Amino acid sequence: MPGVLALLLLSFIRAFESFEVPAIVGLAGNIEVLSTSIYQSSRATTPPNFGQAGAYSVCLLAFLACLLYFYGRLSRHAHRYQTITGKGYRPRVIDLGRGRYASMLVLVAILLFVIGLPLAIIVFVSFQPFFGSFSIASLSRWMLKNYATVIGPGFFRSTLVNTLVLGTVTASLVVPFTALCAWLAVRRKPAAWVLDQLATAPLTFPSIVMGVAFLQVFVNLPFPLYGTLTSVIVASAVAYLPYGMRYAYAGVLQIHSDLEEASTASGAPQMQTFIKIVLPLLSASMISCWLFVFLLAVRAMSLPLLLVGPGSSLVAVSLFDLWQNGQVTELAAMGTVWVALMTCVSGCFYLVARRYRILTA
Repeated sequence: MPGVLALLLLSFIRAFESFEVPAIVGLAGNIEVLSTSIYQSSRATTPPNFGQAGAYSVCLLAFLACLLYFYGRLSRHAHRYQTITGKGYRPRVIDLGRGRYASMLVLVAILLFVIGLPLAIIVFVSFQPFFGSFSIASLSRWMLKNYATVIGPGFFRSTLVNTLVLGTVTASLVVPFTALCAWLAVRRKPAAWVLDQLATAPLTFPSIVMGVAFLQVFVNLPFPLYGTLTSVIVASAVAYLPYGMRYAYAGVLQIHSDLEEASTASGAPQMQTFIKIVLPLLSASMISCWLFVFLLAVRAMSLPLLLVGPGSSLVAVSLFDLWQNGQVTELAAMGTVWVALMTCVSGCFYLVARRYRILTA
């Protein structure tokens, strides 16, 4: 029951804070949700109404806080649902019999309709001079002009470079910092629990709400930071601290403290022990964590949407702008190139995780 309710609560929260689908599908039909209202108040009105966006953000955050409080009360009584004990328990594989063929068909159908069909449509549109339905006649109109526009020198290249820089710098900031915090927390160093709580706190904030919060901070700074790539990197690094923390925490738990005690007995200070003993043993988890945070940072749209400026455009935000401008064929070509690139990075993540049997927290 706690597992089912946790999944139900997580799915509800993710849907409640979702921005991309409501913005692309809903705004065209004048259907607004809280996340799109935040965007409309801060970007789609002239002048931007940041106060209204902040009020919407507080309402969204308050509702999610109530849900998390409900789940916290449920977790206090999780011991009532313990079924795996050390006496008389043996896990076993359930034979589905003939039902395994039906199960396989269901899984293949889900893969086809959820991933295969949308990708096929995107690839098809990317070769068309204009957006239209599929037909035999449309096959004769195939062209590479959209790809030439996207891959050629200009806007896409600078956008791609900015996105790769964002992912690289964000992951490089998050991974070593969370590795140190996780090590201090696992070893129960004084006040380390504060670092653990602070690094996990951003997980409770919806991305669009965090974007509004950082927008308010950067706009009111005495030096110009709003609209720069640096502002997006800072916000992304804070937003993805919880993911780095969970990876590093799981990795540190696997390292026995005897190794560190032997280093201390040999005269090494704690920081030298961390650098020369702990970090090399955490390298596999850190590489996997780096790739995961990189993927999260480069695909995010709702967080950087409110922070980017003319010189800090990103791929996800550019795709959203192309959709709003009606440039569907260029959007499809840009999306196809981006999916191919991210598939390669995801493949590296999968190979590293499989090679070192890394648990994803």
